[in-house]
Amino acid sequence: MKILLELKNPIDSKTITEEEIKSPLSESLLSVLPIIDPESYDKFEADLKNVDTDWFAEQKHEPKVVPISSEFDKLDELISDINVADTEIKKRVLGYTQWFSDPPVSKDRLYQLLESEKYGADKIENNAQRLKQENLLIETENYWLTNTKNDMAVEVSEQAMAVVMPEILALLEDD
Repeated sequence: MKILLELKNPIDSKTITEEEIKSPLSESLLSVLPIIDPESYDKFEADLKNVDTDWFAEQKHEPKVVPISSEFDKLDELISDINVADTEIKKRVLGYTQWFSDPPVSKDRLYQLLESEKYGADKIENNAQRLKQENLLIETENYWLTNTKNDMAVEVSEQAMAVVMPEILALLEDD
């Protein structure tokens, strides 16, 4: 959609695109503002001199996540430990599921294998559910399966399988 902005002088007529209309700082709109409303333009120009230009640069990027400063070192440490443990469980769930995909490993057997690594069944289940939410795993009544319709799921599951391969080989040697 384009809008033809006709000014008093036909030579000054401008075509403004929809994107420019949505952008308060588009060059086209700024070029006609002094003609249409000189008083507002003067105020705008004065305000623009006092604006932090870094703010405008930041608006073009994703918002930054600012960590909450904490005086509670134990809180930060605990949350960090939980995240590390969850990451390790997720890698193992993906890796073991991919390794034992044909035939698939049952949920019960997967939990037994991972519990030997000192992970509880609840934590394993919670992390598997999270992977399901991310469309990396498919859950059936008795199995967790790699979502083979999702290329990213296959790729990360194969990477996870490579990470846990020494554990799996050790398990196979013990059997």
